[in-house]
Amino acid sequence: MNLQTENLNLTWANLLIEELARWGCEYACISPGSRSTPLTVATARHEKFTSKICLDERAAAFYALGYARATGRPAVLICTSGSALAHYLPAVIEASQDRVPLLILSADRPPELLHTGANQAIQQIGIFSDYLRWSFDLPCPNLEIPPEMVLTTLDQALFQAQTGPVQINCHFREPLAPLPSPIPVHYLDSILPWTQGTFPYTQYQGGHLHLNPAELEKLAEKLNPARTGLLLVGRLKNNQEKEAILQFSQTLGWPVFADILSGLAHNPRVTEKVNHFDPLLVHPEFQNLCRPEVILHLGGEMTSARLNEYISSYRQEEYLRVCNHSERNDSLHQISQRLIADLPSFCEALAKQLEPSINRIWVKTLQNRSAAAEMVLSEHLDQNNMLSEPALVRQLSQILPSHSALMIGNSMPIRDFDMFASAMPAQACIFGNRGASGIDGNLATALGLGEGNQALTTLLLGDLALLHDLNALSLVKTAQEPLILIVINNDGGGIFSFLPIAQAEDVFESHFGTPHGFQFKGAAEMFGLNYVQPQTLEDFKTAYLTAVETRQHTLIEIQTKREANFRLHQEIHRQIGERLRGET
Repeated sequence: MNLQTENLNLTWANLLIEELARWGCEYACISPGSRSTPLTVATARHEKFTSKICLDERAAAFYALGYARATGRPAVLICTSGSALAHYLPAVIEASQDRVPLLILSADRPPELLHTGANQAIQQIGIFSDYLRWSFDLPCPNLEIPPEMVLTTLDQALFQAQTGPVQINCHFREPLAPLPSPIPVHYLDSILPWTQGTFPYTQYQGGHLHLNPAELEKLAEKLNPARTGLLLVGRLKNNQEKEAILQFSQTLGWPVFADILSGLAHNPRVTEKVNHFDPLLVHPEFQNLCRPEVILHLGGEMTSARLNEYISSYRQEEYLRVCNHSERNDSLHQISQRLIADLPSFCEALAKQLEPSINRIWVKTLQNRSAAAEMVLSEHLDQNNMLSEPALVRQLSQILPSHSALMIGNSMPIRDFDMFASAMPAQACIFGNRGASGIDGNLATALGLGEGNQALTTLLLGDLALLHDLNALSLVKTAQEPLILIVINNDGGGIFSFLPIAQAEDVFESHFGTPHGFQFKGAAEMFGLNYVQPQTLEDFKTAYLTAVETRQHTLIEIQTKREANFRLHQEIHRQIGERLRGET
C-alpha cells in the first residue's frame, strides 16, 4: 500500500479512508468545503472509493441514508466546518430512529478558534444530541499521537454504526491542501504490519442474538394452543429476514397482516396473508370477526394507524414482539413480552417447536373478507380509466418492474399503498423513510437507493414533499440508474383533509391545505428529466412503461383534487362496508 504522506493532515485523512476501504465502505457523499480538504483529497485519490458530490448537505445525508438502506453498509458523509454539519440532522434522526448505518466525517476548526467568533467555527460535538450511536472528537493531527489511535477510532466508529449514525469530528490546522511538509520517516513504524497488509487494524466479531432452548419452549407453549392468533409483519431490512419470515408463516399457519414495507404484503408465497386489513378495520363487522387472542409481531413498526387503534381498543391475552434490538418500540404500551433475537435465527429455531392449533375456518373467513375488499377495489378503481390517487397506487403496484426499487413517500402515498396496492412482483425492493416519517429528503433518499441497489428506482411522493427536496433533483444529472419520479400534485397537504382540522373552515385551507399553485414541468426541464402529465389511468400506464423501457429519468406529474380524493376514499370505505355486510 502506498500511503500518501505529503503532510500530517493528509496522512491522518489517508489512514481513515484506507481503513474504511478495508472494511468494504467505499462510497462517500462529499459536500465541497475548505476545512474538509484533507478528507476530500484522501477520498478522491483512493482507487477503491466512489465519490458522490452533493452541493447541499441535507440532500447528501439523505442520499447516504438511501444508499445504506439499499446496501446495509454506511456511506461516508464528508463536510466542512460550521453550519454545513447541521444540515445532516434530519437524515441523522431518520437513521437513528430506523437503525440505518451512517458514518459522518465532519471537518472542524482547531480548538483554539472555537468560542472566539472565528469564521465557520461552531460547537460541532453534541450537535446531533442523542441521535448518534457514538461520536469522537478527533484532535488536530499531532506527532505525539500514534497513528494506531486514528485506526482504532475508525474501527470503533464502524462497529457502532451497525445500528445507526456515528460521527468522527476531525479537527485540522493549516495546511489543508496536500502541500509538502514531510513527517518523520519513522512515524508510521508502529503500524508497519498494517501498512503491509490488507485487513482492518482492529477486527470486531459481533455476537448473534439467539433465544436459548428453554425460552423457545416457553414461547411455543404460548403460541401452539392459540385458536385465533395473528401474525403482524412490520418493515423488514433485507431479503434474509423476508425469506425466513415467509417460511415461518407457512409453518405457523396464522393469518398474516403484512406491512407494505415488509416486502411480503402481496407475495403469493405468503399463503395466509390478509390484504387490505386497514380499510377492512374501518368496519365493526371485520373488527368483531378479527379480534385475535394472541398477536406475534415480527420486524419494525406497522404503517397503519387504524390497525394500531384497533389493537389498543382491547386487551389481548398475549402481544409478543420480536426485534433484534432492545429499544422499547411499544407506542401502544400493549406488549406483554419482548424478545430480542435475530429474526432469521428466531424463525428457524421456533418453527421446529410449532404445533399450531389455529382455527382454520376463522383464517379462511378473514381471507374471504380480504377477497371481498379486493373485489371492491378492482371494480371501483381498475375497471375504469379515471386517474385518482388510489387507482394510481393500484396501477403502479401491478406494473412495477421486477428487480427494481420502489421508494414510497410519506404522508398519503405510503398510507394509500398500504391500503390499496394490488399484486406486486416479489423481487421488487420496497422502501420508505418511516423512522421519523418526515416528508423531507424523500427524493435524495430514492436517488441513494438507486445507487445502492444498482437498479431502476421509482419514487412516489406528494407535491409538498417534492417542493421540500427540490434541489436534490440536481443529483439526477450524475445518477447511474434511471429515476422515475411520480409526483401527486393535489396543490397542498392532502392528508389534512382526513383529519378533524378539516372542519375548521376559517383556518383549514390557508394554514393546513396550503395551496401553492405550482406545477413541476419547469423543474423537470431545469434538471434534465423527461416530463409527462397523463390525464387518464391508461395514459399513466403508457408513460410509466415508456420510462421503464427507455431507462430515461422521467418526472410524471399526476394532478388531483384534495376534496375529490377524500370523497373517493370515503366511497371506497362505504362500498367495502356494504360488501362485508353482504358476506355475513
